[in-house]
Amino acid sequence: MKNRKTYGHNNRTAGGSFNERNVHFRDINININYAARDANDASAHDVGYEVRTSIEQALAVISDGVEKERTLGVEEELMPLFYNNREEMQKFLAAISNARPQDITSMVCGLVERHIISDMSCKGPLWHILNRHGLYNNSKRTWNKQVNW
Repeated sequence: MKNRKTYGHNNRTAGGSFNERNVHFRDINININYAARDANDASAHDVGYEVRTSIEQALAVISDGVEKERTLGVEEELMPLFYNNREEMQKFLAAISNARPQDITSMVCGLVERHIISDMSCKGPLWHILNRHGLYNNSKRTWNKQVNW
C-alpha cells in the first residue's frame, strides 16, 4: 500500500476500493451534521414562533393606538369648526361614519343652515379634515359643488 494514489472527493484508491478509515469518519461527520441541523431547525422554529407572536401582539397594540389617535385627531381638528360644541361634532361624526358622499354634504348643508358650523368652515377646512382622515374621499371640487355656499 505504499504508492497508492487517492482520487478526488470520494477517497477511492487507485485500486478502486474505499479506504475504510475515511468512510467511517465521513459517516460520523454526516450523522453529526444531520443531528446539528435537526436541533437548529427545532430551536429556530420555537424562536420563530415566539418572534412572530411578539410581532403580532405589538402590531395589534400599535393599530389600536393609531385608531384611537386618529379618532382623537379628527375630533380635535373638528372642534373649532363646530364652535367647540363637542356633542354636535360627535353626532356629525357618528352620522357620517358609513354615509355616502352626497349624504355627508347634505348633512353639512343642514349644519350650516342651523348655524352649527359657519359657511366659511364648510368650504375648505371641513373638506380637508374629512379627506385627510378618510371620511370623505371625493374631490374638493365635488365637495364645493354639493355644499354650494
